[in-house]
Amino acid sequence: MENEVKTLLIEKGIPVSGGHTKRDYIRNTILEMEVGDSVAFDNERECLNFITRAWYMKKRKEINFKFSRRRIEGGPLVECTIHRVWRVS
Repeated sequence: MENEVKTLLIEKGIPVSGGHTKRDYIRNTILEMEVGDSVAFDNERECLNFITRAWYMKKRKEINFKFSRRRIEGGPLVECTIHRVWRVS
């Protein structure tokens, strides 16, 4: 019994449950954007999440889009700062 060899049972054809990706709304937005479209964020963290997701999608060759991000400071009529991302190609 000292040298007992353990084995695991391999099961085939079992589907993975819960097959959705994290932040599906970001992925769907990226896929729906056309050249010249933009998305505005009032929170820099959300903007960075969007850009990061687009970068990973491009790295995995899901998309071949290019994006441009700008921080737009509030003016006399708008006191807040927004972050905007454009699809440029």
